[in-house]
Amino acid sequence: MKKLRLGVIIGGKSNEHEISLLSGYGVLSNLNPEKYSVYVIIISENGDWFLYSGDFEKIKDGRWKEDRENLKDVVMTSSGKLLLLQGRSEFIELDVVFPVLHGLNGEDGKIQGLFEIAEIPFVGSKTASSAVCMDKDFTNSILAQNNINIADWITLRRREKKTFDEMKKKIEKQLHYPVFVKPANSGSSVGTSKVKNAETLEMAIDLAFREDNKILVQKAIEGQEIECAVLGNDDPTASFPGEIEPCNEFYDYEAKYFKPSVLHLPARIGDEAAETIKSTSKKVYNILGCHGMARVDYILDQNGNAWLMELNTIPGFTEISMYPKMLEKMGIGYSELLDSLISLALETH
Repeated sequence: MKKLRLGVIIGGKSNEHEISLLSGYGVLSNLNPEKYSVYVIIISENGDWFLYSGDFEKIKDGRWKEDRENLKDVVMTSSGKLLLLQGRSEFIELDVVFPVLHGLNGEDGKIQGLFEIAEIPFVGSKTASSAVCMDKDFTNSILAQNNINIADWITLRRREKKTFDEMKKKIEKQLHYPVFVKPANSGSSVGTSKVKNAETLEMAIDLAFREDNKILVQKAIEGQEIECAVLGNDDPTASFPGEIEPCNEFYDYEAKYFKPSVLHLPARIGDEAAETIKSTSKKVYNILGCHGMARVDYILDQNGNAWLMELNTIPGFTEISMYPKMLEKMGIGYSELLDSLISLALETH
């Protein structure tokens, strides 16, 4: 059987660069070598593209940069060809690309647009869906119009040039503490704060504005943190939900990747709530035009109401990430999951 030429793109010019390397290592370590000829493309924090052929273990802690065999100045051209420019002109033709890129410049439609221009199949959602799902304000607006439970929120923009007192007045008029303050375009809870009173509000707003020119202030719903994995294209499958018992007050960046939160698979919820979350996840997946995969996050309140918090089109693939774990609980192993995602990319194209 002829092997597929697979480009796996990791790293990225993003504040989630390190997490992308960990996710990339997870993907690379679980690809079936009998099915794929793998080309590893690492995008540095500065945005330089490298073709890496070294030990996957060096990817996890950044030692890949020391490899003298790295080829810099990789360019993607039409028909899925990589052009190597470092002292030579050589084309490598790819059959499909798997972007394992989190956050800005990787999950927000920018690189997906490049793939579409290059006319190459790629894993995950297309340009428009990626951009909409990355922007929590856009996501909330679309889903609220489709009668999906979304916690009340307001949007603040830097260009409005409101003073803190003006922003505080608007927030306190429309919402009640506690609230979450978060960048509209960011992942892994980077720049997100839970605010319980006016004293910490200004600091939280400043932190969020460091990440984006548009931020959300959203009512904090108290309850269980629930996640659901979705896999597929037009007729997707949703996993039984999983539950996260965060080690910190909420499932922030540190709790997601560097401290041991408790994972419950399946979630400690009733069958009715589980079915609601599964059906809602598939519904929002289709409303937002997603392809391939997504992880949908909720808060389940004490009355059994599921409140959708966000949708991630490139969920984590690290050793502790919930997306592959939830699907594994359904009997879809890690390698089988990667095969499915690649097949779905080819089907979409």
